[in-house]
Amino acid sequence: MKLQQQLKAPEQLLDRGLANNLATKGYALIDSFLSEEMTLEIREYIDRLRISEDLKKAGIGTAHLHQVDNRVRGDYIRWISRESKIDAIRHYQNQLQFLVQYLNRYCFLGIKDYEMHTTYYPVGTHYEKHIDQLQVNGKRVISFILYLNDDWQTEDGGEIRVYPLDGSDHEDLAPHNGRLVMMLSNETPHEVLTVNKPRYSVTGWMLNQFVDTTFVGA
Repeated sequence: MKLQQQLKAPEQLLDRGLANNLATKGYALIDSFLSEEMTLEIREYIDRLRISEDLKKAGIGTAHLHQVDNRVRGDYIRWISRESKIDAIRHYQNQLQFLVQYLNRYCFLGIKDYEMHTTYYPVGTHYEKHIDQLQVNGKRVISFILYLNDDWQTEDGGEIRVYPLDGSDHEDLAPHNGRLVMMLSNETPHEVLTVNKPRYSVTGWMLNQFVDTTFVGA
């Protein structure tokens, strides 16, 4: 991954506050990680996928254990290619390089790659409490979610409820436009509360190994 010099790292990556939150609480967030113009372009792209029925119902489990269960998880997804044709997605991928560099510098995580998909939650859906990486030796290190929701209000629901590792009370983080939430994939329990209006995001995982990028995606 090669940094593009014209990009500017988010100001929050200039200190160790994010690293401290990840270490003590198991999660951290950055507001305004991507501009409104960029988030709008990605949201409109997801809407085109939804209208053309190119989003796939997300499931739980892997390989032969994979299953779709609306009682547990209600979102629809499409994997994103590293060679995306969407300008805003390419810009987001470049911004993520700053974040990977930061996490490897201050958290010593050995991140080598990442994978991500678009995510759409219809009204009335949710995702029950879970941990992203159950295997002890799994490849997922950091889970990250970029929210794309304009003018999100409290009554819209859809918060991500995160359970801190320090034993403090859970925190409900609203899916505000441009907000990036990060969590330790194999430690931090979280859930998506029921959404009362369509909810858009890009969900991904930073990995401790390289992945095959030949899959079909945006």
